[in-house]
Amino acid sequence: KEAMAMGLPVLASALMGLKEMVTPETGRLVQPGAMAPLAEGLAWLAGLDPAARARLGAAARARLEARFTLQTQAAALGTAISRLAA
Repeated sequence: KEAMAMGLPVLASALMGLKEMVTPETGRLVQPGAMAPLAEGLAWLAGLDPAARARLGAAARARLEARFTLQTQAAALGTAISRLAA
């Protein structure tokens, strides 16, 4: 989330919590613990032209701002608590 907040494209492991954050429009997910996909992802990221990097970074920041604000996270937590209480 920190990289996305800075407007950077993301390369991350496809783990819980990251899978809903990173999309093809914001970066790339790779298999956890697998070195070859990580190396390929780093090569992909390094090979992006500045305009593509900027597009991915802008999309990453926009996704973060739209879906993961204090308000949206508080609302989701409130909904979860309400369901448990019911």
